Amino acid sequence: MPKRRIDEECAGPSSRLRAVSKVQRQSSELLGGIAKEKEQQNQQQQEEQRKQKQAMENLRASFKCPLSHALFLDPVSMADGHTYERDKAEEYIRVQRSVGRPVQSPTTGAVLGNATLTPNVALRSALESAIETGSIDGELVDEYKAAMKVRKANAKALAELRQAADKGDLQKNFELANAYECGRHGLKKDLATAYTRFKMGADAGHVTSTAFVGWKLGRGLGVALNVAAGAMYLGLAAEKGSEAACGILAEAYQTGTVGFNFDLTEARRWYSKMAACKFKDAQPVHREKRDQMLD
Repeated sequence: MPKRRIDEECAGPSSRLRAVSKVQRQSSELLGGIAKEKEQQNQQQQEEQRKQKQAMENLRASFKCPLSHALFLDPVSMADGHTYERDKAEEYIRVQRSVGRPVQSPTTGAVLGNATLTPNVALRSALESAIETGSIDGELVDEYKAAMKVRKANAKALAELRQAADKGDLQKNFELANAYECGRHGLKKDLATAYTRFKMGADAGHVTSTAFVGWKLGRGLGVALNVAAGAMYLGLAAEKGSEAACGILAEAYQTGTVGFNFDLTEARRWYSKMAACKFKDAQPVHREKRDQMLD
């Protein structure tokens, strides 16, 4: 037998072990490299996800009003260069002026040269696009969609109400006046416009509108105070069967206010008239006072 072969056979088991060990080492290195590469990929994915999340947070923050902390519904820019929700900006300016302060920036505190509110159309369009494409989502978006749904419903109801009122529907005109009086259908309270609408109805013969004109004149709500004219309108509405007018007159005598003398006998008389009134338009508070006084 050749010497080389004898040497190989003698060294066979040891050589095979070394070969196996080498293969195992190479396999381990290969698996280690794969694991390391996978770990690097996971880290890259996590970093990418973190960046995407941060980008979404930054985008969401750019669409949030610094005063309401909600997504913009009606964004307006102020002289400070920042954008705010219209309702919040108007409220902020009103409060600043009510305490005699110059209007300051809600963000920087600097005194503003003017209090003009300019619609930020570009921002509103960008926000709508971001929501439509799903670039931003979450609870704030759900709240935004719910608020926009309410705004659209209010706008539709208000348009229908205004259209009917302008066509001569006196009851719808009264409801529109009351919407301005109470701030309904998305309107801001506007006592002057409410009075104008009530007066339009009164001039056209709407009994409840006549009672409300008397009530507002007697208290100077949205119109210059005129107690005598207010009493006249209330008396006219009461004669035509307005439960509201009788209740207002009764309360005036009961409390001795708005130009009426304190007179419980007259108060009871007017409260008693409420039961026979044709138009059941009194406020619950006047019915409660009637029941208490006549009980």
